[in-house]
Amino acid sequence: MNFRAIGAVIGFLLIFCGVAMSLGIPFSLYYKSGDAYALGSTAAGSFLAGTLLYSTFRKHRHDMKLREGVFVVAIGWIILATIGAIPFLLVGVIDNFTDAFFEMISGFTTTSATTLDSIEALPHGLLFWRSIAHWIGGMGMIVLSLAILPMLGIGGMQMYHAEVPGPTPDKLSPRIKQTAALLWTVYAVISGVLTLLLVLGGMNLFDSLCHTFGTMGTGGCSTRDAGLAYYNSEYMNIVVTLFMIIAGMNIAVQYRILRGEVSLLWTGSEIRFYFGMLLLVSIIVVLYRSVTGTGITGTMISDSVFHVVSIATTSAFVNSDFSAWGSMMVFVFFMLMFTGACAGSTSGAMKSIRVLVLFKASFAELKRLVHPRAVIPVRVNKRALPPDVIGRIFAFFMVYLASFVAASFIMMLLGLTMYDAFGAVAAMLGNIGLGFAGDGISSEYGHIPVAGKWVLAFCMVLGRLEFFTLLLILSPTFWKK
Repeated sequence: MNFRAIGAVIGFLLIFCGVAMSLGIPFSLYYKSGDAYALGSTAAGSFLAGTLLYSTFRKHRHDMKLREGVFVVAIGWIILATIGAIPFLLVGVIDNFTDAFFEMISGFTTTSATTLDSIEALPHGLLFWRSIAHWIGGMGMIVLSLAILPMLGIGGMQMYHAEVPGPTPDKLSPRIKQTAALLWTVYAVISGVLTLLLVLGGMNLFDSLCHTFGTMGTGGCSTRDAGLAYYNSEYMNIVVTLFMIIAGMNIAVQYRILRGEVSLLWTGSEIRFYFGMLLLVSIIVVLYRSVTGTGITGTMISDSVFHVVSIATTSAFVNSDFSAWGSMMVFVFFMLMFTGACAGSTSGAMKSIRVLVLFKASFAELKRLVHPRAVIPVRVNKRALPPDVIGRIFAFFMVYLASFVAASFIMMLLGLTMYDAFGAVAAMLGNIGLGFAGDGISSEYGHIPVAGKWVLAFCMVLGRLEFFTLLLILSPTFWKK
């Protein structure tokens, strides 16, 4: 393990963390919320420490190989969440490190879980820092670093593969830095459009920025305890629904569509499955609510689609407690927590492409039982998938399921009911944050025991890094020469 190369990259990440954290200071000063010193001092400390690390080890930054890249991706999230938690402790809105760390690891992994009783009670600077962490974490701090400085050399591709969600990251140019820059440009442009639309809808600039971060990062971060329901605006619900759908698409596909390749919307296997899933589940929810409720209305349809899209894309915005719609709806939304949106998007969970391949491979196996000598390939985008790709997807599914069972068992040992444990762990592994607790839904986890919060924090990182990246560094084989 080349720790000098790792030190150079961690140094750069600390520099960037300091810069990103300082963006909340103007809002703190404008609203006179009293948290400017905490943000400023922590940002300055992070920037100086990063500068020292980077300047000391910068000559070794090109020595990074696969092992170092995987290690940086895994440990980078822990370091950033630790630094990001310090302002919460300095201001005093959170009085212990566990809760502060939980808050920030939730932000960077776009999980939107919280230990706070009231989001609106946060000072504006901290609220902005918590929100922008969703936006940064959505695409990944490492990919952002690749877009800014050509400093990672050979380690760039190793880190890109470890960081980008999904089984097959999609390069848009021969060089990783150019790919990352294109991805982030698209991400920023679409985010700017959403911010403008929210401002035009009557939301102030601060709230518009924070809700944009939560929407595009599929983190569901809101500045209001009631979420978007606070604004009671059908316009905002429709706009956010549309952009959650966009955020759930592979960002490389977004880029190509913006360049005029609109046919990708109906020719790509995964995106057809993604849209089909949203449509089918929305129809099921609308029909079920119309039968068990007061009939079909425009508001009911809009509200149903909003919640389906929110959970399927792991954004976790809510306008109402959908658990009150009936146990059937609880089951439907619980299953959506495992599906996720497209690979290469900012969403969490398993991703649509994996679910699609699992279905296709299972049906192909059934056909082989009937026709043992037949050659039945599993095709995606009209191309046959290699057996090793299918094998990795089945392995991912089994690891996901085993992690869900193991973490749920631990949470039950810590005193949670089976219902609460299943809901919390599914929410953390899928980076949704919104779990089932008691008689309803909740993204507030302040009541969880300290040990349980660390288990859930581990689940957030595990889900965000798609399991194998984090599990790999915990393997003894990883550390052998």
